[in-house]
Amino acid sequence: MQQAVSLPVVADCDTGFGGILNAAFTMMRYESAGIAAVCIEDKVFPKRNSFVSSGHELLDADEFGQKLTAAKSASSYEDTVLIARTEAFVCGFGVHEALRRCHLYVDAGADAVLVHSKAAESAEVISFMREWHHRAPVVLVPTTYLSFSATEAQEAGVAMVIYANHGIRAMVKAVRDIWAAVLADGTSARVERNIASVRDILDISGMRQWLGPDR
Repeated sequence: MQQAVSLPVVADCDTGFGGILNAAFTMMRYESAGIAAVCIEDKVFPKRNSFVSSGHELLDADEFGQKLTAAKSASSYEDTVLIARTEAFVCGFGVHEALRRCHLYVDAGADAVLVHSKAAESAEVISFMREWHHRAPVVLVPTTYLSFSATEAQEAGVAMVIYANHGIRAMVKAVRDIWAAVLADGTSARVERNIASVRDILDISGMRQWLGPDR
């Protein structure tokens, strides 16, 4: 992905794929690949997806702080951003625990914090922003509080909004719909206008770069 685009790439690295040394190694490997920012979260390893209904468990905040310190120390470039993600809201804790953890994480070396919530409204993250006082940049992922706009986030002081899974969800639905139509019709004629052309695929893959623009 990093090689395919000219924009900075933010990598979601779960919990750093293990313990303290794993987090340091994760930073080294992703940074060596040219990744601009590495995000790791404060759940126990192996992590459980935030949108699963139960079984969530936070790592001790001080231990996660050690993981952040190790990851930051392993970084070779000053402009590589380390984002510390807290799952405090997801695990049922309130704003004070989210704030406590994020302050500790910035002290440990995080350049920014990601405050995750799976509430249907933005009240949790707004309450966090009101008491955070812009100590470090804040990242949000409004997957469930989906009416919360990027403009509203900016007005609240949020530095970045990530739409984390909409691309893959769109692809899954598109593939299902296309194949359903092909199977129903016994031909791909009807769906052709709704899918990328073969030429588009060749261009994305870089074919013209190797064979010339007329091939």
